[in-house]
Amino acid sequence: MRFRGLAVFLLSAVGAIAQSCDIPVDIVGLEKGKDSGGIIRGLKTEDLTATVGKGKHVPIESLTYDATPRRILFVLDTTRELPADARRAEAQTALYMLDHSRPMDSFALITARGSAREITFDQGRAAVKDALQELSSDPRDKLSSLGVLDAVEQGIEWIGAPKSGDAIFLMAMDLEGNHKTSPRKTAPLLHEHHIRLFSIALGFVNLANSVKAKQGMTHLGLGLAEPLVGAGIVYDNGEQNLYPMVVNSGGFLSVQNANDGRHEFKLSERLPRMEQIGMQFYQIIAEFYHMKLSLPDAHTHEWTVELSDSAKQRWTPIWSVYPQEVDGCK
Repeated sequence: MRFRGLAVFLLSAVGAIAQSCDIPVDIVGLEKGKDSGGIIRGLKTEDLTATVGKGKHVPIESLTYDATPRRILFVLDTTRELPADARRAEAQTALYMLDHSRPMDSFALITARGSAREITFDQGRAAVKDALQELSSDPRDKLSSLGVLDAVEQGIEWIGAPKSGDAIFLMAMDLEGNHKTSPRKTAPLLHEHHIRLFSIALGFVNLANSVKAKQGMTHLGLGLAEPLVGAGIVYDNGEQNLYPMVVNSGGFLSVQNANDGRHEFKLSERLPRMEQIGMQFYQIIAEFYHMKLSLPDAHTHEWTVELSDSAKQRWTPIWSVYPQEVDGCK
């Protein structure tokens, strides 16, 4: 599993033979003078710099924008342990994303622990929309027998052979209640199938795990990722596996705790924020670049990619995250 922040993209490389690599990369930033941003479009090779080891620059051979059709699986935790407004917010956030998505993208839906819904990709987005509209009224019907990770793994089976940009968008209280799997089993499956996991966590989350960066959200709904230094403890309790699973898959996590006894979760107050976050995640899923370069014939352990000095005159970098697959090099 690998994680990259904007300032530092980490890569484990093996071997001493130069390899030509096609690596996905997304750069999120703000254009100078503007108060909102997202994936920076129109980047050219001269807008990025790549450095290997101790300051050795690696030429970027090409940078190709990719906005081809995506497959996105919604996994919703409909447990009755969440407030009713939180369950409604899950469904309405997914519905908002679906209504504002590109026609070319495909969607599926599966729920866990509460009201049971399973809509596969071949059933079409109309079926997904119908199911989400039903869930948005918080029905009290047949309960799903799946735990959260059971549902994620069933969804991975639906996705099948990997395609560029496959993603799972998970909204859950925690990762408990599984019958057939565990975080230790699910994380490698995401890696093997090249699936990015994005999540809005609706419970307490431990953010002090051993991952290569820390994350946060700006007032614009954009994500921040910075190299992790020291303990980096934010919470010392709560769900411990969601954060590293999301980050190491190349996805992103936002914590919107619905079970905080000090603050009532009200749909009218929290839904706009969740919709904003969902759409920010959706853009990152839908658009990225393929960066082609050759690793030097040396024992490379890590390298960095960042905006060039000239590009920084135009854009303020926010963050970038995506897994790096050395075994995908040719």
